[in-house]
Amino acid sequence: MEVFLGVGLVAGEIFRYNRQNFAFDQDQRFRRDELRLKMQVERFRLFRQDIRDLVELTVGKMDLYHMVGALFIRMISIYYSEGFFEEAPPIFLQAAYYLSQACALVYLLMAIWLSMHASIKSHSYATRLLTRFVRLPIPGCDQLDSMNSHLSDCETQAAQMLRVPFLHSGRNSWKERSATPAEMPPQGNLAERDPAAHAPALSKPTGDELEDGEFAYGGEHNMLGHEELLQAVEFRTRRHVQLFRQLQARWQCFDAYSRVCMSLGVRHMLQSINYYLLGLCMVQMYSPVVGYMLTAVFQALASNITILDVHGLPCLGGLDLSFIGFLPAVAACVSLTLAQRENGELVPNGAYPISVAIYPLEIAWFELLHWVASPASDSSSIPRHFRAVLFMDVFGEAEDPTEIAMAKKGAVFSVVNTLVLVEKVQVVHEALRRAQAAMRRWEEVPGVWLTLRQRKELEKLSDFLRLEMAGLQELLCECDLEIQITRMREWPELSSAEQRLEHCAGTVLGPFHYINSSGLPADYYWDIENTAANGNYKLLHDLPGSARVLTLEDAAETVREFQHLMDDIRRISRDPAEKTRGKHTGHTGGEDEPKPDTTPRASAIKGAFTTRETKELYKPVRLPWRAVSCLTRTIQIIWLGVGVTAAMRESSALLFDHQVSYIVEERRLQEVGGVLEELKIDWPYGAFLRIEAVKCIPCEHAREWRQGPILVSTPFAHYALHNSSVQETTFEEELFCGSNIGCLAARRLSGSLMFGASRLDILFDMFSRSSIAC
Repeated sequence: MEVFLGVGLVAGEIFRYNRQNFAFDQDQRFRRDELRLKMQVERFRLFRQDIRDLVELTVGKMDLYHMVGALFIRMISIYYSEGFFEEAPPIFLQAAYYLSQACALVYLLMAIWLSMHASIKSHSYATRLLTRFVRLPIPGCDQLDSMNSHLSDCETQAAQMLRVPFLHSGRNSWKERSATPAEMPPQGNLAERDPAAHAPALSKPTGDELEDGEFAYGGEHNMLGHEELLQAVEFRTRRHVQLFRQLQARWQCFDAYSRVCMSLGVRHMLQSINYYLLGLCMVQMYSPVVGYMLTAVFQALASNITILDVHGLPCLGGLDLSFIGFLPAVAACVSLTLAQRENGELVPNGAYPISVAIYPLEIAWFELLHWVASPASDSSSIPRHFRAVLFMDVFGEAEDPTEIAMAKKGAVFSVVNTLVLVEKVQVVHEALRRAQAAMRRWEEVPGVWLTLRQRKELEKLSDFLRLEMAGLQELLCECDLEIQITRMREWPELSSAEQRLEHCAGTVLGPFHYINSSGLPADYYWDIENTAANGNYKLLHDLPGSARVLTLEDAAETVREFQHLMDDIRRISRDPAEKTRGKHTGHTGGEDEPKPDTTPRASAIKGAFTTRETKELYKPVRLPWRAVSCLTRTIQIIWLGVGVTAAMRESSALLFDHQVSYIVEERRLQEVGGVLEELKIDWPYGAFLRIEAVKCIPCEHAREWRQGPILVSTPFAHYALHNSSVQETTFEEELFCGSNIGCLAARRLSGSLMFGASRLDILFDMFSRSSIAC
């Protein structure tokens, strides 16, 4: 009896111990799941903030372009309205000055317009990304219900409740509450056939978005392990970054060509200012030394701007571009210096044969800029030779070709890193085989069985898999690993033995939807392996219980697994240990020494998922380039026409545009003045009739006399005079006769003011000297 009592007491203690252990474990599990959900929300808040920061990179620049472009346009408008030459310069200088101003105004307006497009597009696409894709992972009721537990749950696990401590290794394996049907994986999921998927170390809760954690300072380990600070930032192309980069291709070209137009507009603005100062210094003031110095200053500034904006040109292309750019100003200086002068003034209609070289030089400069501003390839949409493009892509997509070549020469892989890379390549190769097997089967499905969404998803996955295969092969070549990646063969190319031995053997494809004879939706599956040789498809309307289904989502999951492994192998292909070792040994290279490429990039190799250099995946946006190219060609044609006209004028072949230019600046703000002439006239009555002023003003007497009367002012009264030979006099009029004025009839006017001067000033405009008449 005592034995049974002792056994009962021991069993009771064991039960209570395991029950408390169950409660403790469930409490820890709940706290862990609660923390996991909170960290997921915080993580996606970080993702959303990443999107805002990336968009602000574009919007901030565009706002700056708006302000700077508006200030430059204001300056050009001032030159257009107020920048007149006080003395007429040669025709070639006027043409170069006004054409340069027009080019600057056009390019700056185009820069502002393109920046407006880039800002609006980036705002709209970012809003779309934040409202439709990158959302906070808020758990549902079913997921929250699966997190809790009851003490009654331990009653169904008798083996665990009677577990004797210290006699069994390991820990309690409590059976968690089963997931709801919505959280259950689809039937026939490939993970069910993968033994590694059931490993405890790899198991993750349903809806887990934390993955392996985030690197705080970009070191080689996560938060739970050792982490080296100040290492090169390791960046993973998360899904939100991939979505952003897909949408960024829609406005990135507008951003790039806005910067290109801004650079061209500033250059022509400096050129027009230079021409204006040449007109002041070498035409008006005749100071050739000052003109040459100003030309050197402005052209040096233009050359420095070109060198800052353009990079990566072969054979010192930046210097060639700057050299061709300042030659037109030099030709203008030489032409004005060698011009014919008389008493320091330019000879009117003089010859300037050297000035003809300005126009072909400007055309050549435009042609060189057209080549520099063109996209790097047919599949690209941005000018890679402009340095501003390097700062548009924070992920290192748009690298300097020279820096990449130098980085490849200086990259050295350590032995340890190479071994790890080889092991990773084997894992990646196995994942690639699984992805190829799944995609090979789905690509064989007839298109009429697929919905529109399934067809688009299948095309996207196929293109992505081929691009990643090309990227893997290029990465292996860069790492000097002699591993060949075979192409993905189609299903008919496989032999019967290969079909039975591949990863997805024994699966059926589906489900495919159709409407049955009763008008109800139904599903069917395709057994691709048992399809007859005559092409008859074996369709399964009732799926056997033992059949394994390979859905399109399963195929996409294999491709995504291959993508994650590719991200890891890209990170390992960079060797931060070598750089750290060089830092600790005290080796510091000079500024001109080639350095390894330490730029953090998510897809630095060609063929990565986020690249925009393949037409099959992303169609490049070429609208900004076509607009800038058309504008540049139009300006070249205008310069060519003006150049031909100047050549014909200088050679005296045809002067159809020749005009005599004159300056109207002096009389622009002056009043119209009359012509005054002093006449000596003998009036009758001697000194008694002292005429002080004579005016010809229309008045009421003009209607009576049918002509404008002459008003004569004396100190006492005003008289209206008219020619008595034309009209008879009346008793109210007095007749005046004189040798110089003939006979005039005078009528006294009442109510008039006296005015006059000490001498007789007669308004002599279209009057005759022999008689005075209006």
